[in-house]
Amino acid sequence: QCEKPVTDKLTVAGFIVNGYYHLSHPNDQPSYGGQWAYKATPQLTLTQTVYGGPDQTNTALQFWRFYANHIVEWKGDNLTFAASYDIGTENIADRPGHPRAFVMGGNVVARWHVTGPWALAVRPEFYWDRNGRWTGSEQFVKAVTSTIEYRIPYKWTNTTLRLEHRWDESTGAGGGFFMRGEVQPGVLSLTPNQHLVLLGILWTFDIRDRALKMASGFVLASLKPSTYCREYASASRSLRPRPTAILSAREAKV
Repeated sequence: QCEKPVTDKLTVAGFIVNGYYHLSHPNDQPSYGGQWAYKATPQLTLTQTVYGGPDQTNTALQFWRFYANHIVEWKGDNLTFAASYDIGTENIADRPGHPRAFVMGGNVVARWHVTGPWALAVRPEFYWDRNGRWTGSEQFVKAVTSTIEYRIPYKWTNTTLRLEHRWDESTGAGGGFFMRGEVQPGVLSLTPNQHLVLLGILWTFDIRDRALKMASGFVLASLKPSTYCREYASASRSLRPRPTAILSAREAKV
């Protein structure tokens, strides 16, 4: 992958993907993508990511998968709003007539930093799998997720506790969520709605920050005052993380 700032506001990137499936390996051909991000204002950022490549056993161009992700984000001091829209398509090689499959999805996110370690968020979203190509069932899914977040910083680590409630509704020819039991032998029982309560614990740490502090302490203790600034700046640059391009194409969100 390669990323280059064009101006102070615009950054472009290109990348080659050798595969993103975890449970299958349809071919050995790479896929390709590009991204641009434009910082319209200090608070508003626009990002678009496009993806194209062979994701089936037949790697002919007519069966390539194309995917695009679009994000608009506004970030204030305590409020963040974001909207995302995805669309993907491909011709299905192993079905008669090679029908064209479509998938699309989107969401709107609002996050409020209430005070101190507390934050609240809400995320309504939808996902439409017209041909059942991405989720395995022809369905239209609507969902709303609400989140309460509590963050615990400690030295160079952060622990985040999240309590979430999620409501889903799935409709369509193959829509529904599994229930216990069967309606009749061999026929699973399905319900169009489900409620989930989730508790998540996320622990992150930044070794670079710790290494930078250790390096600065070593430099300060071992160098003369006249050379400290020059050597510390060199150590800081060597430990600074490099920006990377991120492929945002999401598969089977639900």
